[in-house]
Amino acid sequence: MKKKQFVVQIMLVSSLALSACSTSTNDDATQQGNPFDAFKAEALDTLRVEERRLRLDCLAEEGFPQFRDAMVGYRETQSARDRLPSANLPTGLFLSEDDAQQRGFGESLPASLPKVIVRDASIDEATDTCVRESWIAIGPDAEKTYNAYLEVQNNLTSALLVVPLDNWNKIVDFTVKCLSDKDYYVTADKNSRYGMTFSIPLGKAERAEPDEPPAVGNFSSRGLPAAPYIPTEQESRLAVDYYKCTVDSGYRDEYVQERVAAATSAIAKYEGQLSELSPQVEALAKSATGAKFGTS
Repeated sequence: MKKKQFVVQIMLVSSLALSACSTSTNDDATQQGNPFDAFKAEALDTLRVEERRLRLDCLAEEGFPQFRDAMVGYRETQSARDRLPSANLPTGLFLSEDDAQQRGFGESLPASLPKVIVRDASIDEATDTCVRESWIAIGPDAEKTYNAYLEVQNNLTSALLVVPLDNWNKIVDFTVKCLSDKDYYVTADKNSRYGMTFSIPLGKAERAEPDEPPAVGNFSSRGLPAAPYIPTEQESRLAVDYYKCTVDSGYRDEYVQERVAAATSAIAKYEGQLSELSPQVEALAKSATGAKFGTS
């Protein structure tokens, strides 16, 4: 009887991946700061990275070093802070003419996680053991605390989903007409990132395609590096005019203020959990750094 085959890939523990821009602007409203800065995202990152390190060390001891080997040299390019929306720097609003010209309307590609496939029946038990032991090595209730803090992060993110869109829709309506008057062909689409679609050549973020794993046998590949989005010249010109039109609309500050107010309310709503969990997460991040099995 043939032994059952198992496929295991490296996985990152991550939160709800909703993100916004993370650069600065001259808008008066955005000078209020981001209320979500109260969330200890950097400590959450440390916990995630250190737990993975411990887990991969454990898997190596269990006879599966290829997971740890594949991660050598890997550097994450999206942090927990990136995944938590910046209430005062909303998606869809460029922050300056330079920002618009450089970014265009596309998205850069973050570094991709290495992929490892192990077809071995014993990997299933080893993985369960190592996930459990990695959190034990960090400290009491570490996994429970980590997951509770992730839930707070997701709840904070969700708070911005209920912000009224009246001002955003006014920005879009004004900007569509403004750009049309400048002889651009644009179509309103208020559900899209920038509120409209464009009929110009767009840029791209380019990098090599990942290797395809075989149908049988083990497989290991390095992660791919981040790839910046490069807009076309036409796109950059349109982005600058788009920015100018949104400023001329007069509704940018009001839209940002509504988001900041929603974020402030969310921080107040979850103040109890933040007050309880933030010090715990920071303490666990400190104890996780350099932790080894059997020392918790």
